[in-house]
Amino acid sequence: MSRDKAALLREELAGLRGAAQHLRYSWQRSDEVLARDDWDDAALERLESLASRFARLADLVRIRELRNLIAHEYAGDKLAEIYRAVARLAPVLLDVVERTAAYGDDALRRYGRLMGG
Repeated sequence: MSRDKAALLREELAGLRGAAQHLRYSWQRSDEVLARDDWDDAALERLESLASRFARLADLVRIRELRNLIAHEYAGDKLAEIYRAVARLAPVLLDVVERTAAYGDDALRRYGRLMGG
């Protein structure tokens, strides 16, 4: 691994962790909303934030199917189903990110040892 690739990996891991932190925040705030069926504008805004952050993080780890469904959510009768699927899958995605970041950190540590640092 070159120094440029190590720097790029560090940058990507920081972005991944930041996106995961934002998703975790929105996911934690969505529980009370998802427990109801009468979503006002504020509740819809909270759920949209959750879905957008999920889609953004899914792009980073290449989870396309649900991300594409979110991106084409024009079918209003599917919104509740989409939001609930996002909330159900958020912890899975966050776990994938955690394991990916740990793998990247390990690669950087090994590179550092190889380079004498």
